[in-house]
Amino acid sequence: HMGDEKNYRNEFYSHGVLIEIQLFQKDTLANEEIIEFYDSSNELYAIQNSLYDSKGRVLHHRQWNANEQLMLEIENEYNGETLTNSKTKDFSNGQFSERITYEYNPKDELIHVEKRSLDGTMREFQKFSYDRLGRCIEEVRVQNGGVNASFGGGERLQKVHLIHRYE
Repeated sequence: HMGDEKNYRNEFYSHGVLIEIQLFQKDTLANEEIIEFYDSSNELYAIQNSLYDSKGRVLHHRQWNANEQLMLEIENEYNGETLTNSKTKDFSNGQFSERITYEYNPKDELIHVEKRSLDGTMREFQKFSYDRLGRCIEEVRVQNGGVNASFGGGERLQKVHLIHRYE
């Protein structure tokens, strides 16, 4: 049974022509939302299910195609106010999956982001430094081929180093 349910419908038009319909079912007690996507000829082409925590943050998000094949899955973990882990499996783009880990300093400023494929291979990491006013003063990002490597780019290390100065 669905708890406190809210259902609504969005229609999207381009130049007066209906191009997409979205049907929403929101269960506010279970903190769950289901969206069905229909094309212009009213054919179902995707279903999305999102589970939220009491603060409205996404815990578990899944998307299926019309044949009920899982196309996308995202799982998030929080520690207090803070997102600490995010795991994504994207089946629409072959088998692209990653786990993102976030690390914060005692002031709750983001200091380290790590993206790894589910087999543990490092894809990207970012480091951030802040001044005493909490402004980001330095940012380092290193990418290891990453997603672009799957488009024939081959493995190449990319490093970006940004220094922010304030008046």
